[in-house]
Amino acid sequence: MKVTIVIPTYWRGPVKEAPLCTLESDYAYDHATSLDTDGTLARALESLGNLQGEDDFVVAVVAACTRQEIKQAVELKVQSIVARFDYDFPFLMIGPDELVLWRRRLAAAGFPQYDEFLNLDGYSNIRNMCLLAAILTRADVAVLFDDDQVYEDPDYLQKALEHIGREHDGRFVAGVAGWYAREDGDYRLPAPGERWQRQWGGVKAMNEAFGLIDSEPRLKETTFVFGGNMVIHRSLFETIPFDPRIPRGEDIDYLINARLFGFHFFLDSDLWIRHLPPPKCAPEWFRLRQDIIRFSRERAKLATQQEGLGLVHVEARSWIRTRGAS
Repeated sequence: MKVTIVIPTYWRGPVKEAPLCTLESDYAYDHATSLDTDGTLARALESLGNLQGEDDFVVAVVAACTRQEIKQAVELKVQSIVARFDYDFPFLMIGPDELVLWRRRLAAAGFPQYDEFLNLDGYSNIRNMCLLAAILTRADVAVLFDDDQVYEDPDYLQKALEHIGREHDGRFVAGVAGWYAREDGDYRLPAPGERWQRQWGGVKAMNEAFGLIDSEPRLKETTFVFGGNMVIHRSLFETIPFDPRIPRGEDIDYLINARLFGFHFFLDSDLWIRHLPPPKCAPEWFRLRQDIIRFSRERAKLATQQEGLGLVHVEARSWIRTRGAS
């Protein structure tokens, strides 16, 4: 199978101009890299050299930024980093310049109304450009990987392709989710320190769900995915996009969308990557607000399902799993 590894990379202006990436920003991302540093992208690209057994893959890099006026600077910065590795892998880079050309082609072909879908503004739109990168490179499988991660398992790609596009327990494996190993090797999130965070309950719920990672069998249908460790079959990424209205947690929302249309995502307990994120530049209150918007919209999506549209009926309680469930 032909594979495209897609890496979105997020950038902001110099730290001296705005210590927090939410200040004077059009869009905010958790780990946006300051333009006055090289960030983590080069480290992620270098780790591709650790992969063994699958030489026929393309690398696509999708460059996004927090402010409209720094788009060109970000494109040049990312191009300079990618250029260090362009003898190692075939590359496709998607940035603001490419989107301008594509919009012109759409207009020339008589489809200017689709301009709105070609943008790099917000997590979901960026992920959709990742799916488009897989289509443009004629991939059978898209492997989504983030720029604050590294590959350490040399057999990662063999594991990623082992089940995708095949039947498992009578269901087609349209997507495979892996998991994040933190720097200390654990997959659980650290306990929150603030009282309000404990009241919110997000970390506790996520760690309970992550219990699926240690459970048997190795491959089982999942209630969560990590956006930086998703393996998606062509039948799915050509059919289902990420929802542009979701400001955060677009990976879990994609799982919901897939389920609505009858696609199945499975967690592979052996499929892991190392997650080495830099400090978050978006404040906690801002991320909480995005989560509130996200959950409200997802709740409305599930509450307004209609019969007769040919969709699979999905309920919120189908996302509740006990620890060790398979």
